[in-house]
Amino acid sequence: MTEFYSAEARWPGCLYKVARLFCWLLRAVLWVVLLWLQTESALGWVVALTDNTVADRLPRIDRGYVVWQSSDSYRWQIYLNDGRSNRQLTDNNMLNIGPQVDRGQVVWLSHYMFAPLEINFFDGEKTRQLTDNDVCDSFPDFADGLIVWQQFDGHDDEILFYDGSGIRFLTDNEFPDRHPRTTAGLIVWEGHDGADGEIYLYRGGRIIRLTENAFADQNPRICGGRIVWEGLDGADWEIFYYDGSRVRQLTDNDLDDCDPEISESGVAWRAGDGASAGIFLYDGSEIQRIYFSEMEVGPPEICGRCVVWEGFDGHDWEIFYYDGSSVVQLTDNDGDDRYPDISACGIVWEGDDGSDSEIFLYRPLAPGDLDGDGWVDEQDLAIIAADFGRVGGFPENPAAADFFCDGDVDGLDLAFFAARFKSEDGAAGEIARR
Repeated sequence: MTEFYSAEARWPGCLYKVARLFCWLLRAVLWVVLLWLQTESALGWVVALTDNTVADRLPRIDRGYVVWQSSDSYRWQIYLNDGRSNRQLTDNNMLNIGPQVDRGQVVWLSHYMFAPLEINFFDGEKTRQLTDNDVCDSFPDFADGLIVWQQFDGHDDEILFYDGSGIRFLTDNEFPDRHPRTTAGLIVWEGHDGADGEIYLYRGGRIIRLTENAFADQNPRICGGRIVWEGLDGADWEIFYYDGSRVRQLTDNDLDDCDPEISESGVAWRAGDGASAGIFLYDGSEIQRIYFSEMEVGPPEICGRCVVWEGFDGHDWEIFYYDGSSVVQLTDNDGDDRYPDISACGIVWEGDDGSDSEIFLYRPLAPGDLDGDGWVDEQDLAIIAADFGRVGGFPENPAAADFFCDGDVDGLDLAFFAARFKSEDGAAGEIARR
């Protein structure tokens, strides 16, 4: 009778453990070295989420979930990547477009032929159509279980929301209310007061008017109880900021400051004068220009103090990334790379591969300073020790010590941490987890 023995049975116990530890350390070191060499100025790596013969477009990311729309050569369908595989959420004759993602749940627009747009919702298990009417529902936003959008009521646009129990009208007046945004149960939008656009906030069951002036205010964004928007001061567009108690003007210059985005740690926007453009960041105390170009610059997206945007290099569009301390050019090729988005676990964009557009994901490696004190030390070691062996947290609830965003806190993470132990880390490479 043939007997089969494991490697542990054939080797003396101590030699087996030493050999196993050596192989594990070698694998970890090789992985870290390879990942380090993949970029010269940014620690991380790029993966293609799609590689096919159809157009994949307009990706959005939340935590480790990525969503986008893909052409099946006839209609647009919605896809979701959960960090491990791609899942097709729709397979119909509809035009499915503009997906938004939050904690693995997805909202998008759809319509058939010349029918009006409707709101659709994937709750993590099943898909359903939230609206079914003869008017146009558009510009959805989705966060923390709340879906908001605008609906044309036959006269003007009004704001609606869905909270899991039913659909409610937030506004019902004679003037257009548009472009709602939501977070943490709060809703902000721009509403016309009969003269120009103003900014409104829904909080605690009541509507609060944040602006009342003689110029247009538009394009609001919200994070927690803080709101940012652009306002026309009579000469050009400026950035305004509501900190939860009062409104103040962040910019006052001769540039058009527009397309603001806000995170828990800062506000980013683009500004230009027609001849040049730049990306600016307000960190709560001061404004700094983090990027300047004599070419066109696209609107930014922000997570923590990290910012991503697209910029024209004279030939095509490329992706640029501010990691909290310096600017990195993530792409440099002959195709257009556009429409980036950023979250705690990476940056996504659509890129032209020479035949069609594909979806790409950049996964930065966290710096190792887990407690944010600027040093990689014993306090950070205690955090990684508590997380070590944890599995399954990605993409919904990634562990702080899961530097590779692969769902496991294992030897690779420990080897990466050990290489940075006792170093001063500061904010380099920071992407604040949200």
